[in-house]
Amino acid sequence: MPMKDNDIELGQSKSTAIRRLVLLKDVPTENKEFLFNEIDELVKTLGLSWRPREDTVMYQMNLQEVPVTITKRTVLSFIAKLYDPLGLLQPIIIKAKMMIQKIWLLKIDWDQNLPCQEIENFQRYVAELHQLKDLKIPRCILLKDSVAVHLIGFADASAQAYGACLYVKSENANETQIRLLCSKTRVAPLKTLSIPRLELLAATLLSKLTLKIIKIIDLEFDEVHLFSYSKVVLNWIQMQPHLLKVFVANRLSLIQELTETFSWHHVKTKENPADLISRGTTKLQLQDELWWTGPSFLKDKTLNSDSVVSQKDDNFFEELKNPNVVYSFITHAGPSVFLDNCLNITNSFTKLVRIVSYIFRFYFNCKYPDSKQPGVFTNQELEEQNKKLL
Repeated sequence: MPMKDNDIELGQSKSTAIRRLVLLKDVPTENKEFLFNEIDELVKTLGLSWRPREDTVMYQMNLQEVPVTITKRTVLSFIAKLYDPLGLLQPIIIKAKMMIQKIWLLKIDWDQNLPCQEIENFQRYVAELHQLKDLKIPRCILLKDSVAVHLIGFADASAQAYGACLYVKSENANETQIRLLCSKTRVAPLKTLSIPRLELLAATLLSKLTLKIIKIIDLEFDEVHLFSYSKVVLNWIQMQPHLLKVFVANRLSLIQELTETFSWHHVKTKENPADLISRGTTKLQLQDELWWTGPSFLKDKTLNSDSVVSQKDDNFFEELKNPNVVYSFITHAGPSVFLDNCLNITNSFTKLVRIVSYIFRFYFNCKYPDSKQPGVFTNQELEEQNKKLL
């Protein structure tokens, strides 16, 4: 990610970066933008540390010893010192955000001692942070002589938090590489929301983050692919916003506007790296390749994601302005021609039930001419067709 013309870019190779440092060797210290330590070869900038020889980024957190008395003020002061500009440590940082929210809900004074359980949680969290000093992150995100560069994003939500992360996939003649670019998280609102609504917030956050990166990064992406675990959200994205309630409609309009030219896909929970930032993780889990290089299927030449099967559960119908109207959003191969033809006739669910009832009654009367069913439809007939459609 380029910052200034003379700064080192994320896509720049290790050898190029080292050549720049060699050229700076004889420059007086007061004229250098960064100080270069000849002993440990460590360059510090923006709260991060860079080792040129290894071409890795490290987090050097200035963490003080935990005081004996732990209050709300102590915790907030400590957590405020955590600096993660790219969001590379968000699976751990989000745990701090959730801790703050939980302490805030206790409604205790700033200098009042925290409950024993919260003190233990805080001490355990600080111990995990001290282990991050050994974490080394490759700086360069692009392969040399890349012929194709893709931007790939993931979104996920839980009852506690939601977030989004972006990866850069680069390909050259010999290999394919995926690198974590950045991520962003939010704690869930204090007002209880359904999981589909939280998943929608995560998709909105991913849409904003993706567009922001595309605008500021000096790269041309051949393709942009976005993933979500929620099939309900993926089906909403294919709907007209005016058919849904205000909360969903407003965010859906923004998503559709920002990601009009992008592709949305479904991803399983075990293959979704954003699951780590929606629930929080430990340092040991942070070392998992899923977070740093994404799921293994990203290395395939073509992204074979799951088909988005229409998922019309209670959460889906609750967000419709008119629950009596049903819409089919089947995107997997081989949709029902019969159902499509019915929906081309009317979008009223009540009418659709009666149309299907006529069809099945006609079938029954032709098959059993001696037991024809005349007259108006019975409640049992209508109920059976209602179940078949749903």
